[in-house]
Amino acid sequence: MKPASETAEPAKVAAPEKPIFLMLEPLTVNLQSEGRARFLQIGMALRVPDEKTKAQIVEYMPELRSRLLMLLSNRTPDTLVTPEGKAKLAEEIRTTLNTPLAAGQPPLGISNVSFNTFVVQ
Repeated sequence: MKPASETAEPAKVAAPEKPIFLMLEPLTVNLQSEGRARFLQIGMALRVPDEKTKAQIVEYMPELRSRLLMLLSNRTPDTLVTPEGKAKLAEEIRTTLNTPLAAGQPPLGISNVSFNTFVVQ
């Protein structure tokens, strides 16, 4: 006879859900700086909970890009060059974009913002 632990079937591990990302077109904004002109070029991907949310973001993209431009153009170059500054910016972007798109709608549920282009010049 085999011990009970050997005869029992191994517990099945649930496969992790496949992440859903939405790539945004890169943005270029002027930064707040004294002296010479400075700008930020940024590309990012949003991690969303489902395809419905992804479709909703695409539908409201002009408004979301406007929110991003307003948020990013109020930055100074010094606040963007450190890892902490980038992490803080990613969280602020997530919070800004999660604001409901219309009255009566829930937040979008964006769980993460990942940068794939980040140039401060």
